[in-house]
Amino acid sequence: MDTTTTAGIDYGMGLSNVDHATGIRYGVIARNSLDYEAFDFHTTPTFAGPNCPRCGDEVMAANEVKHPDLWVRRMDRDGDRGCFDHACLSCRAGLDSGECWSEEADGWECDLVDYDLTPCLGTNVMILCSPYYTHTAFCSPCVPGAGDLDSPRAGGVRTFCLGHEWFDGGVAPYSVFRVADDSEVLPPGREDTFVFADGSPKPPYDEEEGLGSTQMDRSHSDYY
Repeated sequence: MDTTTTAGIDYGMGLSNVDHATGIRYGVIARNSLDYEAFDFHTTPTFAGPNCPRCGDEVMAANEVKHPDLWVRRMDRDGDRGCFDHACLSCRAGLDSGECWSEEADGWECDLVDYDLTPCLGTNVMILCSPYYTHTAFCSPCVPGAGDLDSPRAGGVRTFCLGHEWFDGGVAPYSVFRVADDSEVLPPGREDTFVFADGSPKPPYDEEEGLGSTQMDRSHSDYY
């Protein structure tokens, strides 16, 4: 099977990192290619836990502990025996919530229901599902079969991508197309900058005529 195309080599052999229903590749992009404020706005940090700070094992909520021998009480600073929020079954210790959760985020989750994103290779973002796609080169063997959003390529493979709102200035470094109908999505404020394939401008819009005061010639059937 020849897996070499104008987009490079498909190290996934057409089997991995692809949505088989649509044929669109999962996209990978570096975090530092995105606008930091936009990324923070659309995602929520995640924190490791709850885990026992002593042994590292997963802890249970106090109300889930049933065995009487595990209902231990931890001495508080005043010397009184108090209640606890979690219990470690390995240490048989009662713990406050603050002891069981990491103070530093260990990951993130996307808040937008139209996207399915996940961390990738530590500093990258993988797009598993999106309302949009673009055309890119293939990724290296590190993410076999995925599309490299940092290497957009005309005639490349269709790759799930992030919309314009994720980037500095509200403009993506690649063309954005809707998965639903393959129409191009232009950055806000640039909706009227379409030109025909031969470079001539789109006629001004006219509500009565629909297309504009000058009817669109049949030779101008496609514009981008």
